[in-house]
Amino acid sequence: MRINARKSPKITLESNRTFKLYSFDPLDLTPDNRKLNMKEKKPFTKFLFAMFFAFISFLWAMNLYAQTESQFEVKITDPDHDGAEVAREMDVKGTTIIPSGNYLWVLIHRTKGFRRVWWPQGEAEIDLQTNTWELTVTFGQSRDIGYEFKIAAITVNKQEHKRLQDYYDNAMITGDWRPIKMPPTTSAPQIRTVKKVAQ
Repeated sequence: MRINARKSPKITLESNRTFKLYSFDPLDLTPDNRKLNMKEKKPFTKFLFAMFFAFISFLWAMNLYAQTESQFEVKITDPDHDGAEVAREMDVKGTTIIPSGNYLWVLIHRTKGFRRVWWPQGEAEIDLQTNTWELTVTFGQSRDIGYEFKIAAITVNKQEHKRLQDYYDNAMITGDWRPIKMPPTTSAPQIRTVKKVAQ
């Protein structure tokens, strides 16, 4: 037995226009109503598909990030602990393994008063046989005695490397060593905190 929409009596208004009223039966499973139900489900199905795709994309991105991070290994070995005492200069040393197309730079700043800016000290040359690096850095002037400094060993791409090179070359020629903001890095910066005790 087929259950169809039941027609209601015709209603005639004063304007002499005739309207037909229909009541919808939820048990009506005729082909037309089945198509209607499918159309109603399509937006929800699209929403579920979009959520599933977004979740898969997120997992893929996280996996790619983890793989990329695992390709970088940067360490500061000298000074070998936070709080080490330094004078005007020191040879900062470390070990590193970084992918091709990346460059290792060392930056410093005094933590008090200069927390948001850094002074590039130069590109650290890497010994590919021992995976070690070394760079001489300068910890400010005599007025900076008694203050803490941070040493940052960072990796950058070719574009940022070129910008740092241009800054360094210009500073060496002109003596204009203005601080800069930390450039975008290709791995997490490695930080060591030291205290300047002498000039």
